[in-house]
Amino acid sequence: RVVTALSVSEAKKILHACPDIALVMTDLRMPGEDGFAMLEYLKNSGRYRHIPAIISTVSSSSDHVARAVELGARDFVAKPFDAENLVCRIKRLVEKRRRIILLVTGEATCFQVLSRILIPEGFEVETAATGKDACHKIEKEPIDFVISELAFDDMTGFELMLKVQESHPGIPF
Repeated sequence: RVVTALSVSEAKKILHACPDIALVMTDLRMPGEDGFAMLEYLKNSGRYRHIPAIISTVSSSSDHVARAVELGARDFVAKPFDAENLVCRIKRLVEKRRRIILLVTGEATCFQVLSRILIPEGFEVETAATGKDACHKIEKEPIDFVISELAFDDMTGFELMLKVQESHPGIPF
């Protein structure tokens, strides 16, 4: 399914309304905010930074490409582009997307049991023993979902959820 936006502000509204967006393709030149602004928004957002982005542009400037890659673009397509090539690139990026669950528990048995269930389903399972460790991991890498105990030495699971939702809204608990 493809959803289109004619501006960065419209794209942001669509991202908020459609939590299952798997890829963003943006032109570098657009009215108002440009494609760099879109990439910057994705990169700086805890909720959307895991979404791969492809840039498309008529510009062949190596400075543009370097800046886009610096802002998190995973691929570059020069216009006019070959449709078959574009579809292959999109499939490659969408299929490579990691699905990471952060399991916040100090219990080794819980980690082992859930890992045996989730890994065969295509998830990567990360672990954190405390709320502080969980917050640190969420800052370092994109997390798609959190499964948490109710209490830790440093905070409750509810406090952890509120803290994470403050800094990275949209991560399901």
